[in-house]
Amino acid sequence: MHQATRDNQTTRAEVNVDGRSSLAERKRKRQRELRKDPAYVERERERRRERYQTDPVYAERIRERERERQRERYQTDPAYAERKRENERKRYLTDLAYAEGQKIYKKIYQRIKIQTSNKEEAKEQAVIARARYLQSFHSANEVV
Repeated sequence: MHQATRDNQTTRAEVNVDGRSSLAERKRKRQRELRKDPAYVERERERRRERYQTDPVYAERIRERERERQRERYQTDPAYAERKRENERKRYLTDLAYAEGQKIYKKIYQRIKIQTSNKEEAKEQAVIARARYLQSFHSANEVV
């Protein structure tokens, strides 16, 4: 009994018959063409938006991926890091709600971290406190 080795086996995607492109290549071309179609792009964007709002695990995975990309870019691109710092300085000086929200966040975070030694819990509580402040600030300043 002879069994073919893994090197001798070909998958359907690898077969190139009579000069035709492989199945995988055709699929890649089709995806590239679809990405140029505005209707397709809009449908995909809407699907992602819907899933982001209804699937918390997906949303957290996307947020974590984005944080990781930002962290990496911040460390590897000095011009980007400087722009981000400058924008934060400007916002802190001009947006009173943002500045006050950041102060509340830092104060709550430090207090809870000291009490529990749990950074994640401190972060969650501080985010909630900041969000409540910003919500009350914006609702108080709404023009009726």
